[in-house]
Amino acid sequence: MLLFLGAVILFGMDAFNLLPNITVAEMKESVLTPQAQGKPNFTGTWKLNTEASKTEQGDPMSNYKSFILTLDHKEPALSIKQVIVESGERTLIYSATTDGKEHPSKIYDQPAIAWAKWEGNSLTMYLKRDLPQSDGRQIETTRTVTLSPDGKTMTASVKVKQLPAGQYSIVGNEVWEKQ
Repeated sequence: MLLFLGAVILFGMDAFNLLPNITVAEMKESVLTPQAQGKPNFTGTWKLNTEASKTEQGDPMSNYKSFILTLDHKEPALSIKQVIVESGERTLIYSATTDGKEHPSKIYDQPAIAWAKWEGNSLTMYLKRDLPQSDGRQIETTRTVTLSPDGKTMTASVKVKQLPAGQYSIVGNEVWEKQ
């Protein structure tokens, strides 16, 4: 965009003839989208590397046998699917937008709230959901993800808290590998 403005200064309105197929709306979009501003796109299927992922005490996050995270990121929309295998398998599907606004949802027919927001080039994703058959207990997950320069690895700072007790059951750093 700056290069084009420089061309307008040098060549006057004839510079518009250099780019006859670009509309003003397309120019604005190319400058205003998070991807144009250097924001990464997290779309993909990601597998948690349980050996490289560590709790804050430095222990491997070995409570997961498998954890697959599928993200469909079409800024500002974000669709999230988590397939988690521990003693059994569970699948969580929900959506958010990257504007930080809460989005009500249902997971296993229980109320849930999700949101996401940019913090520089990192994206924080938040989910609070009621646990099935739990007498009002909830679980709250905050995951701040950053994409590697080659787009093949995603790292995350994660906090999982059980409510109302407020105790963190997981605090650590995750390493995700694109599949």
